[in-house]
Amino acid sequence: MIDLSKLSEYLQLFKELSLEDAKFFFTLTRQRHLKAGELYVQAGEMHRKVAHVKSGLMRAYIIDENGEEATLFFRKEDQQVAPYDCIFADKPSRMFLEAFENTTLIEVDYDKLQEFMHRHPQYEKARKHFHQKLLMESFLRLENFILYPPLQRYQKFVKEQPDLAQRVPDKYLDQYFRYYPGLFKPHTQAHKTKGQKLTIVNF
Repeated sequence: MIDLSKLSEYLQLFKELSLEDAKFFFTLTRQRHLKAGELYVQAGEMHRKVAHVKSGLMRAYIIDENGEEATLFFRKEDQQVAPYDCIFADKPSRMFLEAFENTTLIEVDYDKLQEFMHRHPQYEKARKHFHQKLLMESFLRLENFILYPPLQRYQKFVKEQPDLAQRVPDKYLDQYFRYYPGLFKPHTQAHKTKGQKLTIVNF
């Protein structure tokens, strides 16, 4: 389903886009279909593409020094996903990006997009908007990690993104909140059981 508020946001950013420019812009994009579990980006890969999640769910993770997966973030419908190292630092990705569910992406080559923006400076605010969104998401994640203990972060997560709390298995919630396995199990079971109220216990 199309999120009309998001659509309005994008139309506002490109409101001066001519028909000719719009046709060229869409030649820069392509649609990708990924099966659940399929990797979109490998660690060590130079992947300078940005993708919009049309449907499905993406997960970003790294392999830590103990050889264990550490989940960094999830991206769902109407969100953008990209390997930050490649886009912002022009370095190979340190993260893996995988389809957590069957997923459809609309991706664009970032370098070609940059060229387009350079030739059409009137659309520069769209590029800035994208950068600001990615940076703000990273900042908020860091802020939450510093300010709140794991259970309180989980409580905020359930309140702000209840659909993800339903879609993400407990194992990956443990990874995401960087705490010992099973800490959230009683709470996630309560949340995922229809009709039961989520209770957060303070330790």
